[in-house]
Amino acid sequence: MSPFEFDLLVGHDSAHLQQAACKGRHGLFDARRHNEPHTDAAKRHTAATTICRRCPALEACQRWADTLTRAERADSGVLAGTPPPDTRRPTQETHK
Repeated sequence: MSPFEFDLLVGHDSAHLQQAACKGRHGLFDARRHNEPHTDAAKRHTAATTICRRCPALEACQRWADTLTRAERADSGVLAGTPPPDTRRPTQETHK
């Protein structure tokens, strides 16, 4: 999650999201980077989802994420404890 996305998230439900565990850690949550090996992105996203699952703001974050369209979520990386589709399961193409 980029710093910009975090600012949008906090603006949505600021009382519940000020203590979000992802604050300042957006690098773990960001979508897979261009030319980033699938395994590296998967490791980052695994760490990010672990942080999310223990976050005191997870429910508020999930409510916010539920308001987003599929297009808005497309490049979001880990969001509300859910990894992006491209790192959930490796395909043969990602191993080339």
